[in-house]
Amino acid sequence: MTESSTMSDRPDVVVIVLDCVRAWDFPGGADPLPGMPFLETLRTEAVTFPNAVATAPWTVPSHASLFTGRYPWEHGTHGKAALTLRKDVPRLPQMLKPLGYRTISLSANVLINPPSGLVEGFDASAWGSLIDLFLRFGSQTVPPHSQGLDGDDPGKKLALAGRVLSRLPHEDVPFRSILERNVTIPALAGYAWRGMRGLDRRDEFSLARWIEPTFEHVLETTPAGDPLFCFINFCDAHEPYFPWPEEVGTPQLLWRSMRTRQDRPGWLAQRDGSGSWDLNLLHRFYRASIRSIDHRIQRVVESLQRHGRWENTLLVVTSDHGQAFGERGMMYHRFRVDESMIRIPLWVRFPRNAHASRRAEGWASLIDIVPTVLEATGQGPSEGLNGRSLTTLIDRPRQDPVIAIADGTMGERWIPSSRLAELDRVAVAVFAEGTKVTYTESPDESHAYDILQDPREAKDVWPDRRTQLGYWSSLAQETAVKLRSTPQSTQAPEVLERLRAWGYL
Repeated sequence: MTESSTMSDRPDVVVIVLDCVRAWDFPGGADPLPGMPFLETLRTEAVTFPNAVATAPWTVPSHASLFTGRYPWEHGTHGKAALTLRKDVPRLPQMLKPLGYRTISLSANVLINPPSGLVEGFDASAWGSLIDLFLRFGSQTVPPHSQGLDGDDPGKKLALAGRVLSRLPHEDVPFRSILERNVTIPALAGYAWRGMRGLDRRDEFSLARWIEPTFEHVLETTPAGDPLFCFINFCDAHEPYFPWPEEVGTPQLLWRSMRTRQDRPGWLAQRDGSGSWDLNLLHRFYRASIRSIDHRIQRVVESLQRHGRWENTLLVVTSDHGQAFGERGMMYHRFRVDESMIRIPLWVRFPRNAHASRRAEGWASLIDIVPTVLEATGQGPSEGLNGRSLTTLIDRPRQDPVIAIADGTMGERWIPSSRLAELDRVAVAVFAEGTKVTYTESPDESHAYDILQDPREAKDVWPDRRTQLGYWSSLAQETAVKLRSTPQSTQAPEVLERLRAWGYL
């Protein structure tokens, strides 16, 4: 279909978050994943930001920063304050409403839901179910939860099995650990199910397959002249990890996958480093899950093309945080500001291929997405934002630093008492020029790395450069104080329940 000549002058805006995808494994990263042909083509139309940073190493504070253009201590949504984004903090969908935008949120991540406040201001939203993380088979053509979408509540259309499974005690730590210890056996059942249903082999263990058809329906029901803002969260790269066929091509590898544990509580409780955690194999499964996202993004773009909207679309592809597989002794995410968990991919495809194939120089952050969208839609800078339009970082370095925080623990019952003091520490990372300076409290520690040349943080240069880098360390310490001083507010019971179910509490 040719591009429509009646499209609104205001661009459509699509922001795609690839949950848990770290920069290292993404195309253009330090260890780029091969076999992603659509993304390689998309990169020729986009600006890539190789020095992009999440604001926190987990979902809620990072998404709150993405939607508000503010750091966690500014919007107040993090583990030392509140876990619900306050209604009085302006969100991007609310900023776009006066311009006539239809605003939609489609998230596989169950935490992007009404109780968290992260869908406040959207005209309609849909979100996934926790059980999908463990039983990734079936057609999944409708979202399990939604509000504001056309028609009846899609949740009513779920099969009986789905309704029963959704009521399992996922918030129970022992039950969750049993599910996470090994997913290979239910995965084998999934192979058989997909074979009977004749599902697309490219989908394999893709999560929340309802996203693409729901997005297509949104486009069909949005008048051609009305601009659209759609947020999409693909959660395929989130743990637990499934034995993708290309990674278990031999009986030995299949047996190895069946013996590999995936439960983080057990990992943290190890005393001697022994156990059945094969993090190298889990990393291979993780990379296979990232590869599967290639054709999912392709489907989103093809829908925009079919409806004549692609030419005038601002597309942002990024992540909320990364994922660790044994680097610096960590597994998955949370607790620290290590590069494996903080450095994220960030690509921006501007309308009509402006700035195509450029590689930006400056540091970038999730707080920069709101100013970028506001600029693209013809609005001036919004007050109270520390972010910068990403267009200003294409040709020159950033003048101010970017900051990432880790907010410690939130009373997780599954954290061993022997590890609690280590993990319940506020940490701050400041990125400026070619250096990363970190500060961790209780006890106070400062470290520094020439991070562009040493992305694995192998050599601490703080002892030799503490005088030169003292200003950035002071800034990190001031940020830690701000984080601790954020006013507390009442936690929504629904949010606490979801966080317990996902292993955060």
